[in-house]
Amino acid sequence: MNPGNSIAVGYTDYLDANLYFSSWLACLSAVWIAGDLAKELYGVDVVGMASPKVKSRRGKWYALIATSLIVMGSSVRVFLAFPCSSQAMAKSPICRQTEFAISAGVIGTLFAMVATLCMAKGNFSQLLDWCSSIVMAIIWCFGLGFITFGSGPGHNIGNLYFATWGSFILSILLVGESYREHMGMRERAEHGMTYDEEEMNSSNDPNGSGPGAHPVQVRSQ
Repeated sequence: MNPGNSIAVGYTDYLDANLYFSSWLACLSAVWIAGDLAKELYGVDVVGMASPKVKSRRGKWYALIATSLIVMGSSVRVFLAFPCSSQAMAKSPICRQTEFAISAGVIGTLFAMVATLCMAKGNFSQLLDWCSSIVMAIIWCFGLGFITFGSGPGHNIGNLYFATWGSFILSILLVGESYREHMGMRERAEHGMTYDEEEMNSSNDPNGSGPGAHPVQVRSQ
């Protein structure tokens, strides 16, 4: 996977698609086999323990750390491969897009690490979660356009391409979960306020007829 070796991938494109995908599949298969052996030999269900965390919001932030680090590392390799420090290449599109990719990778990594740290300490409020998710979604929406489209450094199949798409998808999922939680809290707050008002009205009713009761009028014949 090292672009400098020019075996499976280059700096801006892939050289052998079969070798690229088979290498990743071999790595994932080795990890799966190791987890299965740990379960059989030591009774440690790695997949079972990791599955709830992967599906949770914290798992998505962990995954965003991984994808952001891949974006940052791959972008640094591309940046070093081209003489972007020279005046001739300083204003070239590939260098500016690569610099943006590096910045997005650094910001995404820092935001995700701070988010997971706050969640572990229980200091990650709903407002902070919402703001962080929105910032990540905005960064990776622009990152997807600058990195994977046109002549961007990740426009071809490779680690940078998939990591950028992964970061974008994870940020959208985090925004969706944060929005659903926000609407759920808002709905529960509205129901709670209605219930309190009903209790107050019923307690203040001298006839004990409860809220919404209408007095009965009797007409004499």
